[in-house]
Amino acid sequence: MIDASARPLKDNIVATRAVMEFCAESDAGVEAELGRIAGVEDGLVVSEEEAGKVDADTVARFLEGVRPDALAVAVGTAHGFYETPPNIDFGLIAEINKYSPPPLVLHGGTGLEDEVLTQCVDAGFAKMNFATELRRDYLSALAAAAQDGGNIFDALAAGQDAIRRIAEAKFRLLRTAERADVYGH
Repeated sequence: MIDASARPLKDNIVATRAVMEFCAESDAGVEAELGRIAGVEDGLVVSEEEAGKVDADTVARFLEGVRPDALAVAVGTAHGFYETPPNIDFGLIAEINKYSPPPLVLHGGTGLEDEVLTQCVDAGFAKMNFATELRRDYLSALAAAAQDGGNIFDALAAGQDAIRRIAEAKFRLLRTAERADVYGH
């Protein structure tokens, strides 16, 4: 994952290309990002004022300069929990899809309604991130196991079980098994 979205487009292209060249040595895929997604990610805070949806023209120009294996696009979601439901711009997603982008990635999947998530799949998103939800449930399971007097291994197993339950539910909801062959898995 290379997130050079805060940089000017030209610099984002250069940085993404450099990461892709480095990763090619290990046959590792690269996910790039366009637009700024509000919220907190790995300690970095992006305010609502700093955030901004990408526009389809920027996607087209980016893809002319570099073509990563996956592309995260800011279309109205945010990292973290939502205080109010986001306004995902499905019209923008349709415009982006006209440029035959690589598989699209949705950051900020935590807290989205199931219907919205399936609509995102139907709109072309191949990957969605739910890190905040996974972290919350993992830590809650750890804490509950510790309060119940379990040892560290019991607590870790409880955390793994919590993540497994979420992952399995998301896979079923998003029809991952149906689409697996499309993505070579």
